[in-house]
Amino acid sequence: MGHLTTADGKQVLLATDMDGTVFDNRKGIDPCPYAGKIMPGDVTSMTFKEMAHADGVVPFPVTGRNIRELDEGLRHYGFDDLNLPYAAVDTGLHVYERVGGSWRFDSTFNNMVSQQVASLNWDKKALMGMLGSFASSVVSPTQDIETQSSESLKVQWTVHDTSKVNELVHCVREAIERHGMMNAAVVVGSIDPAKAKGFIDVMPLYRFKDDPSNPVTGKVIGIEYVRRKLGLNKEQVLYAGDSGNDFHALIGGYRGTLVGNASEAVRARLQQEAREKQISELLHFPEGKWRKFDNGHCLRGKIRGMCEHGVFDPDVLFENGLTVFDPN
Repeated sequence: MGHLTTADGKQVLLATDMDGTVFDNRKGIDPCPYAGKIMPGDVTSMTFKEMAHADGVVPFPVTGRNIRELDEGLRHYGFDDLNLPYAAVDTGLHVYERVGGSWRFDSTFNNMVSQQVASLNWDKKALMGMLGSFASSVVSPTQDIETQSSESLKVQWTVHDTSKVNELVHCVREAIERHGMMNAAVVVGSIDPAKAKGFIDVMPLYRFKDDPSNPVTGKVIGIEYVRRKLGLNKEQVLYAGDSGNDFHALIGGYRGTLVGNASEAVRARLQQEAREKQISELLHFPEGKWRKFDNGHCLRGKIRGMCEHGVFDPDVLFENGLTVFDPN
C-alpha cells in the first residue's frame, strides 16, 4: 500500500479510545495471540497504521489508562511504532506530549484545569467516601497510584459486581447533589469487557474561556485542549469508542464512531442523545459486513468509521485486494 493522504487533504485529529476500540481485549477473546508483533496477514492493524501515519492525520489516544499502562498496551498489541505526538490519559484528565521519543507531562494543561477545579466545590475526600456503605466485594476504590494521588482530578471505584454499576452511579449522583457539587462533578459508569469489572468515574466539569456556557468533562477536556492547540475546528476531529466513558466525547460535536462491540445500552443511549441534540448525522454505527471486513467490532469499526466520515477513500485502502486476518 502506498503512502496515504486524507481524501480532502485537510488535517484531522484522529482521537480514539484504546481498550475495546484499538485494542481488541474483549472478554473471551485471546488478548493477543500474536503479542508483541503484527502478523503478516493482520491487515486490520496494518491498515490502521497506514491511516494513522497518513499525511494530515494526527493520531491521538484518549484513554482511561495512565501513561504507563498506555505504553504497555501499545507494546503488547504491536502498536508501539505508532507516531503519537500527544496522548490524553486518566480519562482525558492528563495530557502528555511526545518530545524526543519520551512522554512529557503537559503542566500547562494540568495547571489550567486544576486552577479552575480549585474554584469549584470539588471535595475529593467527600467523593471518595460516597460508596463507603457498600461491601468491598461489590465496589472498592481503584488502587491506581495516579488516581489515588491527592493531585489527581479523578475519583474512581472498581465495581466487582458489574450488575450493580447503574445502581451505584445513581447513588453517587444523589450524593453529589446532596453535597452541592452538581455544577462541579459528573459521574460516568462503564464496564471493561476484558477485566469483567465495572468502573465508576467522578470527574470535574471544565469551562474553556472561549466557551464558558458549555462545560465539558473527562475525555472531552483533553480533546478540546489538543484541538485548540492545533488550531482545528470540531469537524476536523474524529472520535471512536465503545463504552460509557466515551459517551461525552461521542456527543461532543465531533465526527464519531461507536464500534460494533459496544453494548446495546450504550448504543441506545447514544442514539437517543444524538437525536435530542440533532447531531445524528455526525455519528456512525458500523454493523455487519463491509468491504473486506466481516463485522464492525473494535479496530475494524474505527477504520470503517473513518471511511464513512469521508476521511479516507475505501477504494484506495483496499485497492490491493487485501483480506482481513481473523485469529478468532
